[in-house]
This record gives sequence, C-alpha cells and structure tokens, in this order.
Amino acid sequence: MSPFKLPIVLSLVLSTFAPIAHADAKPTLATWYATCRHGPLCVASWEYDIGTKLSLRNLETGKSAVGVVLDRGPEKWTGKKLDVSLPIARELGMVSAGVAVIDVQVIGRP
Repeated sequence: MSPFKLPIVLSLVLSTFAPIAHADAKPTLATWYATCRHGPLCVASWEYDIGTKLSLRNLETGKSAVGVVLDRGPEKWTGKKLDVSLPIARELGMVSAGVAVIDVQVIGRP
C-alpha cells in the first residue's frame, strides 16, 4: 500500500504533465464555499496572510481566477489548503466537482 493519498499523487502527476503557468506556482487542494461574507473574490487560507492576492489555476480545467485571502479556513483536519468563494469556483470550473487541485501563485502581499 502506497503511503501517498490520491490528491497528492494526482497533484504531482498533473503538475508534471500539465503546462504550468507560473514557475513558482504550488499545487494545492481546494474546496469552495457559498457563505463568504467578505465578497466575491474571497479566499480562505491558514497558509497565506490576510490580504494576500493569489492567482489560481485549476489544473484539470486550465481555467484561472484571482482571489484575495480575506478569511481563515478550511478546517485543518480536512487536509485542504484553500476555500474559495462560489464566484471564484465558477470561474475555475470546480463547482460540480467540489474539490480541485489548484496551482497557487502569490501576486500581491498586504
């Protein structure tokens, strides 16, 4: 039995074979949530500082979006690194899947 879980392996495979838009992009498992009270560009993360502007690209669909870290989440026990607002999830083409491997690049700091 492999010590790797499917999202990590999938992330490595996709980041190896998919065209990478950013040299410093980092594959991250993300979910979306519909209740962000901070607006349509809202991203929740424990890893990035509040106010950090992120370029996001869905490795499966190739679709991109920009978001700003305005909230904390997802819960650490989930294993996910980002929650994105519903409008960003729509732009990334991940609403029906619910979860996606996203390339993340910091494009602005607070």
